[in-house]
Amino acid sequence: MPYMPIIRNTLALILLGLTLTEPALAQTLAQTLAQTLAQTLAQTLAQTPAQMQTQTPAQLQTQTPAQLQTQTPAQMQTQTPAPVDHPLIGKWQWTRPGNQCSEVFDFRPDGSAPVVSGEEKTENIYTVSSSADRNGFYQLNMKTLKDYGGKDCGDDSSDTTNQETTHFILFEPQKTMHIVCAEPRVSRCYGPLKRIP
Repeated sequence: MPYMPIIRNTLALILLGLTLTEPALAQTLAQTLAQTLAQTLAQTLAQTPAQMQTQTPAQLQTQTPAQLQTQTPAQMQTQTPAPVDHPLIGKWQWTRPGNQCSEVFDFRPDGSAPVVSGEEKTENIYTVSSSADRNGFYQLNMKTLKDYGGKDCGDDSSDTTNQETTHFILFEPQKTMHIVCAEPRVSRCYGPLKRIP
């Protein structure tokens, strides 16, 4: 069914939120889930059976990173430094549960993104898709311009200068938290990262 990816992704965010030690946040996430499910079901029920059958299973599948790499530039979503109203713009913090080490990502509209991870500081540039895919994921490409050294939150002190990465970002509906995934689906993810002032 076309609404299943939305429900699955929303549930995954709820489960991540429930692992936090903040009951008020968990309650907010549960309320958001209920609202999202109600809206999605209402839209689906409003469709006629003929409209529902016009989508093929292939149209409902999420593309893999390999499929994304074989697309032409015209087929791919626009990748640019984010406009000021993009949900990624701003500072985001994640605290690693195992060692309580924090990482702060500062995504700026000019395409720069300084990151502090434990003792490590890096200067980065990024591009992000201007809109989410049909499952809610934004593609984020980052390149480290300069690694100033120090041990990061993963206890790694290797130099990441010139390293390039691609991740997929999924926001909760209020856009105050997101998870970061290796693929455009809820697997091999970490987070949630919380928006901070």
